[in-house]
Amino acid sequence: MEEILKIINNNYQNHIMPLFWQKGEEKEKIKEYIKAMKDSDIHAFIVESRPFPHFCEEKWWETMDVIIDEAKKNDMKVWIFDDNHFPTGYANGLVKKHPEYGKKVLKHRIININGPLKGCGIYKKLPNEENAQLLGVIGIHNEQISLVNYNVENDMIYLDIPNGNWDIELFYIGSQTDVNEQYINMIDKDACQMFINTVYQPHYDRYKKEFGKVIEGFFSDEPGFQNERGVKNDSLIGKEMPLPWSDEVKKQLEKELGNDYIIYLHYLWGRRGDEIDGHIKYIYMNIVTELYQKNFSNLIGKWCHLHGVKYIGHIIEDRDANARLGVGCGHMFRAMYGQDMAGIDVVFNQIIPGLDEGYHTYPRGVWDNEFFHYALVKLGTSLSHIDPKKNGNTMAEVFGAYGWHEGIYMMKWIVDHFLNRGVNYFVPHAFSQSNFPDEDCPPHFYAHGKNPQFRYFKILMKYCNQMSELFSNGKANPQAAILYHAEAEWCGEAMFCQKPARVLTQNQIQFDILPSDVWKKPDDYSAEFDSGLKVNGYNYDYLIIPYSQYIGNEIIEFIYHTTVKVIFIDALPQFIYNSKNKINVDKLNHVKVMTLDELEQDIRNNNISKIKLEKPEKYLRFYDYYKNNVHYYHLFNEDPIHYLDMKFEIEELNKYKYHYKIDMLNHKIELINNNLFLDKGESCVVVGTNEYIAYEKNEYKHHVELQRKCMAFAKADEYPNFHDQIKLTDFKDINRYVAPYFAGT
Repeated sequence: MEEILKIINNNYQNHIMPLFWQKGEEKEKIKEYIKAMKDSDIHAFIVESRPFPHFCEEKWWETMDVIIDEAKKNDMKVWIFDDNHFPTGYANGLVKKHPEYGKKVLKHRIININGPLKGCGIYKKLPNEENAQLLGVIGIHNEQISLVNYNVENDMIYLDIPNGNWDIELFYIGSQTDVNEQYINMIDKDACQMFINTVYQPHYDRYKKEFGKVIEGFFSDEPGFQNERGVKNDSLIGKEMPLPWSDEVKKQLEKELGNDYIIYLHYLWGRRGDEIDGHIKYIYMNIVTELYQKNFSNLIGKWCHLHGVKYIGHIIEDRDANARLGVGCGHMFRAMYGQDMAGIDVVFNQIIPGLDEGYHTYPRGVWDNEFFHYALVKLGTSLSHIDPKKNGNTMAEVFGAYGWHEGIYMMKWIVDHFLNRGVNYFVPHAFSQSNFPDEDCPPHFYAHGKNPQFRYFKILMKYCNQMSELFSNGKANPQAAILYHAEAEWCGEAMFCQKPARVLTQNQIQFDILPSDVWKKPDDYSAEFDSGLKVNGYNYDYLIIPYSQYIGNEIIEFIYHTTVKVIFIDALPQFIYNSKNKINVDKLNHVKVMTLDELEQDIRNNNISKIKLEKPEKYLRFYDYYKNNVHYYHLFNEDPIHYLDMKFEIEELNKYKYHYKIDMLNHKIELINNNLFLDKGESCVVVGTNEYIAYEKNEYKHHVELQRKCMAFAKADEYPNFHDQIKLTDFKDINRYVAPYFAGT
């Protein structure tokens, strides 16, 4: 309880840094907005060009001078958004001046020819991109692939076609894509270094004395390969699309496949489902995602550390992009490895209370409710657990582009959703200084004083800070690990990790999602396998592997010998994607194969959850956090419709004489036994102690009797001066029948 009382008495650090948009506003407006943030218990912010017309030019430096000066006066920290506009990778127009640092992509075309045909001529240039460079030519006959001899004369390729039907496949290196054409090549070290030189270094040159002091670090927003738009984020390797390329990719392919590597490029398009197909796709995707980690994420992280600041941000995770190409980065864990925190975001109504199954629509398509409710946040917090340099810290960009219907009540629900899964830093989206109403991704906080809920926003921000402080500098207590599905999906048929994640979450089982790199590069994650499965100090009793046609050699070798309980969902894998070894089924007699329904029943039959309930509660969320020798339990009723009135038991709590329910939002402490009431959308912290604490009983009021039957109105910038009083004869929908265009109190 000492930690709780310390925080309630306002002894806590800042855990909030909202986006602060800059388009060239005046000095006084900037000061006004910084004061509004400070008054809301926000003590840091991220300066974002949205876009700023003269980014990294004199006008930008003048604006930054004002911002840094005001931050100093208000004892606030500054983070810098690392580009002229999102997504990160434009490099402030670098590629316009230096196209050599732009994207390179592998393309192909196939020409079907009936042979024999001597001296066959094929036009050399690639349609739609005539400047693309020819990489090589192969021939395919009866599914057999071979290099072909050819001569290039002027714009023609000449070769002899043997007898039969042949597919002649030509490979090219181009630069044109249908998205963000003038973006840097994320897997080219020189391009990434020039990005640092163009954006990061000028800020250091100007403000080196403030680095590590008022300037806390840099923020990357949604960088990705950008090899295609991928409207549905369906850019899974095998799709007909240009593929990321660099000289380093070529060298790595030659190393892995030999000098005749061009033969195998054929397998990068199409999905055949056989062993060689998955193996080649794995080799390619493994190369490009590791290069992304090394040349972009790690390079920026190292630069920041050498200059005394931190590096944070997030990629696009949604619609399966976290493990795919296109606007994604191919592998979420590798993409953020160089950062000081793990990072995620939720925007465009991606998480809606109660909509946790199936899909729901939004203006650009549909959202997968199961992914957002059960996997998104865990992908981020799992990385923060297993990567030693992240120290358990995960930041979440929240609230963005939901629209003005997203009020404080929904924001509170979203905050609890993230806290319960381990997020402890928040990036609210956003403080916009544009004229109200700004149509750019509302809601906006403060909004020139016209946001009628802003006076309550500071209560929510204080709650964010206090709860984040409680759930920092300790450790979560996951029981299970789920294998991340990236490599399996690259290679063949695979189940998304959100499928078993849903079952575990709805049955109050804490878990982490682990990438195969835990086994492939154990030193990077402080992983130990001698006495089970231990990663960076976290112990896992269960390893759950979503159905996959392919599995990694390091993982299957671990499974052969481990004492950890291993559960394969639906079936055993068929192939090993990074070895010619065959899976030895005889060594898998100790593992279980279950359907998702059987997994859920097994959890209940064996009473595995640390919190014991009289009956299943699918919307009760449970988080066990251990800090300074005390367990803090965050319980959250995610059901937006129904309350929970339940009996529960947690074995660890039985060691203590008193059990308390803490409502951090209202600073109420209530003595409880094994009964707990949680209203719809309500959360609390439960803790045990042998010390009696004077408390204020929290009485839940289900109705309030109104004494005066009248109504008056005040807009946000008029409050508390009310006007236009009217009498009421009955209750009615105010927006529909009384004041349809009014926003206020």
